[in-house]
Amino acid sequence: MTTPKQPQDHLPKAEKPNVETTDSGWKITHRGITIEVQKEALDDFELLDDVAALQADEVKGAARVPGMLRRLAGADGFRAVTDGLRDSATGRVKASEAVQFVFQVFTAINPNS
Repeated sequence: MTTPKQPQDHLPKAEKPNVETTDSGWKITHRGITIEVQKEALDDFELLDDVAALQADEVKGAARVPGMLRRLAGADGFRAVTDGLRDSATGRVKASEAVQFVFQVFTAINPNS
């Protein structure tokens, strides 16, 4: 016996990041992980190139996501995200979860992207 597929509109809603605006940017808390993104981080030509590469080819462009996270959140934010997403059993950070995390944060601070 197979389980019928659940319609997409009945799936549980994904948790959205909590975004607080600060004088210098945003403080984002998502999945128990808090990072800060400076406003100037969005005015970055190389970040724009990374976003364009990701949009052009999601598979090849995904390799640029770690750099995008470093550009957005800095070294401390990068470490907070990887530590927060690390699987305690394997010690690894799943690429799919990290990509989703970065995409959700980016969308939260720049909803028109």
